[in-house]
Amino acid sequence: MKISKYFDLNEATSTSTGLYNEPEGLELKSNIIQCALHLDEVRELFNRPILISSWYRSPKVNAKVGGAKNSAHMTGWACDFKVQGMQDLEVALRIKESGIQMDQTILEPSWLHISFAPEMRMQYLTLKVKGGKYLQGIVM
Repeated sequence: MKISKYFDLNEATSTSTGLYNEPEGLELKSNIIQCALHLDEVRELFNRPILISSWYRSPKVNAKVGGAKNSAHMTGWACDFKVQGMQDLEVALRIKESGIQMDQTILEPSWLHISFAPEMRMQYLTLKVKGGKYLQGIVM
């Protein structure tokens, strides 16, 4: 089922964990649709496909993948992605330059995380692994 110009519900709920991952309740579904509409802006900025690796996560899925206890993935506001044919840092910098309204863009070791949570803090962060732990800091 299409939820925006470029995205469908299957992309938002897909998981390799084997766990049930369907959003329950109107608020969750609304958040996912709002996130998709914002992602349409990102998609149009690059005019290239966006490859989603993780979007909505039920609390059980989030725990299984080691997500943060307060992850915006669980509220449907965040997704992890790559832009086809582009480096993640280049994508993050172009999003920042574009002025697209978002809560957080986090450059992670293997993908880019973006959140459109209502706080809209316009934070640009990076995660680095040091001694097996993630360290978060301002990247831009």
